[in-house]
Amino acid sequence: MPLRWLYLINISLLIAHEIDSAYWMEWEMFGLPGGNGGFFALHIPLVALFVWGYGRVIAATRAGFWLSLLTCVAGFFAFGIHATFLVAGYTQFREPASLALLAAIAVVSGFQTPATIRRMRPDARAPIAGSSPASAALTEQTLDHPTVEQDWLDQPAGQPRPSGSRRSRSARRRGRR
Repeated sequence: MPLRWLYLINISLLIAHEIDSAYWMEWEMFGLPGGNGGFFALHIPLVALFVWGYGRVIAATRAGFWLSLLTCVAGFFAFGIHATFLVAGYTQFREPASLALLAAIAVVSGFQTPATIRRMRPDARAPIAGSSPASAALTEQTLDHPTVEQDWLDQPAGQPRPSGSRRSRSARRRGRR
């Protein structure tokens, strides 16, 4: 499965877990100050960071790959800390849906980690051995950039925006993209 889908699935599961965490009042388990309001205030920048990271993963940037690894670490941490809480006798997160969500996060993180590490390698975009340069380029383009019309963030890092994309008025006057 492509990294972009693993990342999207994992952040979706983690966000769903945080919604579940609000139900179980997780801030009390961790002893976080601020109660419900502090818990939500803490998660606004976290959700924004991971949603921004999705665009960076699609653009195949270093920041995207590091955020992908951070997502995996967060997934393993969520599973591990809640497993510890369950063993310690906490009564929260014992519903089947909560347990299934934590298990799914661990499984997806387990698939996402090696997929991210493979994409971080310098040779990750090397042509496939024994293929012609044209077929290797077509394979890479097909894997990384589906033929569906895409937003300019979906373009490879360093590529100009497509001709129909929005530019600032001053950039249009200067003839820049």
